[in-house]
Amino acid sequence: MTKRPNVILISSDQQRGDCIGAETRQVKTPNIDRIGANGVRFSKCITPHPMCQAARASILTGKLPYTHGVRDNGRDLDEALAGQGLGAIFAAAGYDSHFIGKAHFSSHQTFQPTGKPECLASAKDYPEDWQGPFFGFDKAQLMLRPHHHTKWAEPPEALHHEYWLDQDGRGGERWAQAAEHLPPKSHHFQAWRSALDNEWHSSPWIGDRAVELINGNNEKPYFAWVSFPDPHPPFLAPRPWSDMYDPSEVDLPTHFELDLDRRPWWHRMFLEKRIPSKALRIIRAVSTGVRRGRSTKRRCAT
Repeated sequence: MTKRPNVILISSDQQRGDCIGAETRQVKTPNIDRIGANGVRFSKCITPHPMCQAARASILTGKLPYTHGVRDNGRDLDEALAGQGLGAIFAAAGYDSHFIGKAHFSSHQTFQPTGKPECLASAKDYPEDWQGPFFGFDKAQLMLRPHHHTKWAEPPEALHHEYWLDQDGRGGERWAQAAEHLPPKSHHFQAWRSALDNEWHSSPWIGDRAVELINGNNEKPYFAWVSFPDPHPPFLAPRPWSDMYDPSEVDLPTHFELDLDRRPWWHRMFLEKRIPSKALRIIRAVSTGVRRGRSTKRRCAT
C-alpha cells in the first residue's frame, strides 16, 4: 500500500500575494520561493473576504462568507460547520489533524464570556494542558493574543503561546519589550524595531511547534494548519529581521490609487459601503434563512 502523505497548510496573515521573492518585489523569502519553485504557484488568487475572521472561516470550510455566515470580525463560526471543515475531513480519513498558531475562528473580545478558548473572558476555564479538540481539529496549540492589540494579563487568561511566554513568570515583561521602540525611529506609528529578543517572538514559537510535529514519532499521517499571525500590523519586528532592508532597496508601489475596476465587486462594496443589487439579493436570502433558523446576534465588544 502506498503511504499516505503528510499535509501541511502554512498561512501568513495580511500578506500581499506579490510580497514574496518569487514575484520580484525585492522581498527576501527564500524558503517560500523554494517551495514555490518545487510546486505550483498561483499568482491570481484572491481572498473571499478582506476581514480576517471571515476569510479564515472560508479557508476552513471551503464556503463563501454569505454561506458560512461569518461576514465580519466578531461573528463566530458555527462549530457545526467547522466540524465539516478541513480538520474534520482529514481526521475522518485517518489523519491526525493539528492546528498551530493563530486561529481566530471566534471572537477574542466579547461583552460576555462565550465559553470558547479564544475568548479572553473564557480562556481561564481551560486548563494549561488543554489541546483540543478545536473546530474539527484533534489537537490545537493556539495564541490568545496574536497581535499587540490587547494588554497582557497574568494567566490563566492565556493559551499555549502565552503560557510559554510566561514560563518563568516574565511574560508581562516580554510583552512590554515587544512594544518598546528601538532606534532608529520609524515614521509609521504601527511599525517599529521591537526590543523583544527574536527567540521570544511568536513566529519562531509557531515554527518550532511545526518542526516538533514533523520530527515526531507519528504513527499516523497528519494534517497541520500552521498559521503565522504576521505580517499583520502592528509591524514590531525584532532584530535581526528589522534591519534586513535598506530603505533605498524597498520596492514601493508606483502609485497609490485604487484599482477597484480590476477587482471583484465585493471589494468596492466593502470599501465604499455601497451594496450592489447582486449583493442585496444575497443578503436578503441570508436574512430570510436567519429569521427561520439560528440567530446572528453580534457578541464582539470591539
